[in-house]
Amino acid sequence: MTAPAMVVLGCKLVFDAGGRLTGAAGRRAEAAAQAWKAPAVIVVSGGRMWNGVVEADALATALAERGVPKEYIVRERCSFHTVDNARFSAVLLERRGIREVSLVTCDWHLPRARRIFQRQGLSVHEVPAKSPPPGVRRRVWRWGRERVAEWLALWTSLALAMMLGACKKSEPPAQVDASVQAGVETPPEFAVIDRAADRRRASEVPAVALGHADVRVRRRAARAFARIADEASLPGLLRAVADQDEDVVAWASYGLGFACKGHEEAHVNALLTRAGAFPDGGTRATVGPEEADVRIALPRALGKCGGAAAESQLVAWVKARGPWAEGAAYGLGDVASRAGSLPGGAVSPASSLNDEAIGALLDAASSVPSALFGLGRIKRLPDPLVPRLLDVARASLPNATPERIFTVRALAHAGPAAAGELAKIVRERSFSAAERAEAARGLGLMDASGRTAGEAIAELAKPLTDPMALMALAGDEFGVLMTLLDALHGEVPKAAEPALKALAALTGPGEVPKVLGRRLAALRCAAAGALAKDAYDNELLARCDAKGTPVYEQARLASLLRKPLAGERKNAWLALTKSENLRVRELALEALEGHPELGDAARAAVTAALRSGKAGLVGTAADAIVAHPERMAGLGPALSEALDVRWGEDLLETRAGLIDAAVALRVERARAVAEAACKDPNAMLRQRAAKALGKLDAPPPRPSPGGGGSPGCPAPAVEPSLASELDRPLAEPAKVVFETDAGRLAIVFDPTLAPVTATRLVALAQNGFFKEMLVHRVVPGFVAQFGDPGGDGYGGSGQTLRCETSPVPFEPLSVGMALSGRDTGSSQIFVTLSRTPHLDGQYTRVGRAEGDWAAVAQGDVIHDARVER
Repeated sequence: MTAPAMVVLGCKLVFDAGGRLTGAAGRRAEAAAQAWKAPAVIVVSGGRMWNGVVEADALATALAERGVPKEYIVRERCSFHTVDNARFSAVLLERRGIREVSLVTCDWHLPRARRIFQRQGLSVHEVPAKSPPPGVRRRVWRWGRERVAEWLALWTSLALAMMLGACKKSEPPAQVDASVQAGVETPPEFAVIDRAADRRRASEVPAVALGHADVRVRRRAARAFARIADEASLPGLLRAVADQDEDVVAWASYGLGFACKGHEEAHVNALLTRAGAFPDGGTRATVGPEEADVRIALPRALGKCGGAAAESQLVAWVKARGPWAEGAAYGLGDVASRAGSLPGGAVSPASSLNDEAIGALLDAASSVPSALFGLGRIKRLPDPLVPRLLDVARASLPNATPERIFTVRALAHAGPAAAGELAKIVRERSFSAAERAEAARGLGLMDASGRTAGEAIAELAKPLTDPMALMALAGDEFGVLMTLLDALHGEVPKAAEPALKALAALTGPGEVPKVLGRRLAALRCAAAGALAKDAYDNELLARCDAKGTPVYEQARLASLLRKPLAGERKNAWLALTKSENLRVRELALEALEGHPELGDAARAAVTAALRSGKAGLVGTAADAIVAHPERMAGLGPALSEALDVRWGEDLLETRAGLIDAAVALRVERARAVAEAACKDPNAMLRQRAAKALGKLDAPPPRPSPGGGGSPGCPAPAVEPSLASELDRPLAEPAKVVFETDAGRLAIVFDPTLAPVTATRLVALAQNGFFKEMLVHRVVPGFVAQFGDPGGDGYGGSGQTLRCETSPVPFEPLSVGMALSGRDTGSSQIFVTLSRTPHLDGQYTRVGRAEGDWAAVAQGDVIHDARVER
């Protein structure tokens, strides 16, 4: 039986005089080439370097020399021992839906290697690479080596379990000196380059770095320039994009796309010129999970820059169906994201996704997995193209892939004609919870009457009379139902009323677990709110949950806001602005935008919020002032008090909002506040200050030529402090296990691309920061987010983190650092619940989650967090 994949394990590299791989590694390559049959994927696994050559690269070359087509070879260059070989190979194969492999290694090593791979859930077929007959001493050494390795692994696991069970407080996670990892000497230039990137100082990147003989130094320099991405970094990026190494070019492309504003033509020309030197999309057939892919990064950079020349090339690549096609489809999605379509299906000139581009994406959908991503980024698909999308969707939906969710999102932008397809997806449990939630959201976009969503609710609610079916609400089914209820928009079709009434009265059999009880209360209040419409004192609404709970108060507030707030309705709204629940108070203030009739009551509520000392509440009040300063006369004193508070360095949203509010009200100290912020170490705050000064007709000085400045503000006079984690980053990925209301979940924080962020978050977990913390934001099918001690999404750990963004994908269960602007991260992280390309390169990707995160609901609690070694 031929397995759908083969894994070849790396080992010490030995070459003959002609440069051909020999020794044990050569024998493994030979055995693999003889056993391999198309179309099996062949993973070459090994990240150790021998005389400047990485094991995976040498094996890939050897296999190609022995007749294996390079398009079938996948390089895994992260592992340094057999356990890592199994772990990283399993991740690569899981992304392809493969769980059965042929394993190639030396015959004497194969039994232990097989057991390690089987522990990763893989079914293993053995392909031994025959070793020369060993002498007695060699045979004894091999026998002892394998037994000792096996026993060490076992005893290490047992000892660790005993220590974790016996110790109340464990030691910090393993860290190593950044100069030495896995026996490979780290170039000394790394430390200088990493510090320049952390300070955002392009001028501090060594001048020789981009011309260095060691490609690792060139890659590190390109990464630094891409993360700095200011005016001073552009010469370095333009030089790096001409490099011969694909990783260097990928990082440089990413940086040029990120820093494209104001340089669109020059950057597009540089990117197109470089692409011409890669007619076949580069030499690597695939890349590892932590590697930059030039075939994705360069087209996406073109999409970020936009323009006729960029879009024309992207369309041509999609039509060609070649190695650039996948990245080009993502690039067209980025073009669509820059400016959406106009109402009625017409495309705005800024968007440039014309009928030719849309047609090319539809034509490519059967062979390019990312083709439909762009159609989910426009506001509305042109009506004449909707039938084609429906045909494409019906053909692709039976195929379960991570990219199938792009089809669901595209249907959501196709208008009422797609409602039937979306309703089928919602009802059919063969689709993932993320896909069903996206379909439910799509129904809300296209069906103002709520008819289709109501019909779906009626069908999904039927089984809930069964106590066993009710228990499913403790899992991911809850998110689907809640999204459907949101899709009603307050409009309840007659046919859905019985189901909604049943949901509004839904209870469990006897005493239900607290977690399930909270989910039932949320469903009851959402259903009761839909039925109550604007009757905020409706009896069903009053009984949906205990008075004073966040769920009850949010449902009551939603009902209040459906009519003008006058008389008793205004008094009820005012009561909610004083709620014990912080998020309820913020939501009540956010409603001011649509209720100008509140007058003095609005000013009183905003004044109280400014004086509350709560960062989120103060920030929300500041936003209300900025939105309508004409309604906020007389708030200067309260605003001045808020400006006097010493807000933590991580409360950047609040600080920036107060600057904007001071300018909007033209308070006397507005100029001084903005000028002070213009000298702040944080780039986002300096940018906001520059805009504020511009509104005060006081253009600030230009950025300094040395780099580090923001548009309109010079580089800060005070040297930015370096992240302490740079000196002792995590030596390897670290798993943090979370005990939550939704069960045991985990995140593996990986320092490969984000060493500072990963090290900081693991340290926070080690110190108990996440214990008893609320999961304050869940968007079913999109993200689950936590890390704010205050539970409203405004707070953090007290310290900021500079972004360590990368041109790598956010796939299902990727973990990212939440932001409110560049370099504003702190401790809030999110777990993606589906493939989310619009996040790629915009947020620091810091690891991968494990477990059923789709079962997490907003309001769930993380009771404990511990670091596993």
